[in-house]
Amino acid sequence: MLSAVDERMGKLEDSMEDRKESYNMIGECIDDLWEQSRDFVTTCLTSKRVNASNTRIVELEES
Repeated sequence: MLSAVDERMGKLEDSMEDRKESYNMIGECIDDLWEQSRDFVTTCLTSKRVNASNTRIVELEES
C-alpha cells in the first residue's frame, strides 16, 4: 500500500516538474514575443518619422 502511494507521489512530482518547465518555456516565449513586438513598433515609428522628415526636406528644397 505504502509503495503504491510512494509511486503515485513520484509520478505527481514528475508531472508538477514538467508543468513548471512548460510554464517557464511559455513565459520565455511571451517575453520574446513582447520584445519582438516592441522592436517592430519602434522600427515602424522610426521609419515613418524618417520618411516624414525626408518629405519635409524635399518640400522645403522645392519651395
